[in-house]
Amino acid sequence: MLSIVTDSTCGLTRVEAEELGVTVVPMTYTVDATWHEEGFVGENGDYAPLFSGSHHVATHAVRTSVFEEVFRDLLDKGDDVLC
Repeated sequence: MLSIVTDSTCGLTRVEAEELGVTVVPMTYTVDATWHEEGFVGENGDYAPLFSGSHHVATHAVRTSVFEEVFRDLLDKGDDVLC
């Protein structure tokens, strides 16, 4: 089986990801030193108030080790992986 893995910037809803069989790994971001995980489209709330009242906002790529863990789990199940 071929498993597709992407990060949460893919723009999929939870239902779309499930229907397509896509594994979505969350990106993270910080707002004034508080870490947040990005979810599926439509599940992240309203960014505007959070960002507008903050002094520092930064996004963070998914760590290679997180992707590696997801890939390893899928490979161990016998899947091929496309990222």
